[in-house]
Amino acid sequence: MAAAIGSTFLIDPSVTLLRSTAASVTIGYGVILTSDTLDGGGAGSFLPFSTATGIAAALAASKISATTAANLTAATGQDGLTPTIYVVTYGAGVPSDALDLAIAAGLDVGPFMLQTTTEAALELLGVWLSADDRRKARYMMISQSADTGLYGGTKPASLSDLEQLGCRVFYSADTEPTAAAYLGRLAGSNLLKTPPAARYRPLGVLPTTATETQATAIVANDASVVVPFDAGSSADQRITLGTKAYNGNDWSASVRLVYIARQLAAAMAGVIQQAAIAGEGLYATADGFAKTDAAAEGFLGQLPAAYFVPQSTAPKGYTIVSEATTSGDDVFITVTVTCWFGREATKIAIPVTGQEV
Repeated sequence: MAAAIGSTFLIDPSVTLLRSTAASVTIGYGVILTSDTLDGGGAGSFLPFSTATGIAAALAASKISATTAANLTAATGQDGLTPTIYVVTYGAGVPSDALDLAIAAGLDVGPFMLQTTTEAALELLGVWLSADDRRKARYMMISQSADTGLYGGTKPASLSDLEQLGCRVFYSADTEPTAAAYLGRLAGSNLLKTPPAARYRPLGVLPTTATETQATAIVANDASVVVPFDAGSSADQRITLGTKAYNGNDWSASVRLVYIARQLAAAMAGVIQQAAIAGEGLYATADGFAKTDAAAEGFLGQLPAAYFVPQSTAPKGYTIVSEATTSGDDVFITVTVTCWFGREATKIAIPVTGQEV
């Protein structure tokens, strides 16, 4: 029904849709870097995979190699959410350059792995990750090595550039998709529901050939390894040992930190976008601080209590402080978020005492 003349003159409705600032439940897409041809788009091009049918079709069409297909099968076949894993090709070029191109094209990269155990190549990618604080706050590197130095006395020098918060190293002397399985597990984890775990049950991956002594040394060197859970355990009882990032930090805490950093960046982008859409200034005053504090609390308050360890000065296990910071003639808002994380338990001790009577 057409509006009456009077209401047309007196009422002038309009609509504005603000972008959602809802938190993502995942840490981003899992990425496997390969030299595969894919669709022939060259370095930096990518294809998504989430089903066995799609993997088989790409393999039959020679878009991906058999090794890539095996890694994709492992990555998409773990417990948890069904992740979408992207294959990014670097062709004959440098893997990190291809990753930069894919990110620039809008791919929401989260955890990534290089489809090689060649340590020089892994080192170069580790250097790429550590070269920029913004990268370290958004991406995580999963890698696999057969370097026997991982169960030697000290960590191998050939993997020194992976000794950082965002890198996890799996030892595997076998041609098993060990790193790819964890890549899929991490990419398919609902991090808004529960804190991430370093220890998990890998599906479709055989235990390594390492002995118990070697496995103990691998874990002591801050790497991880797949082993049978118990003597005679079946395929669905395999488990990973190792709860550390390769630099010795707790891996679960490292993932939580990166996930929170990613989501807080998105929340603050939402504050800026909403102010821009509304034509309002975002001021480095109490008004602006209230907005940034509310955005940070809006995300952190959704996380389960198990994420944090309450402190006497921080009953929620985290604090948020917004303040004005000046740099020359510029002034900006600094939102300092401090979190207290509990570490993942390495074992359960069961002391039992018997008393004769």
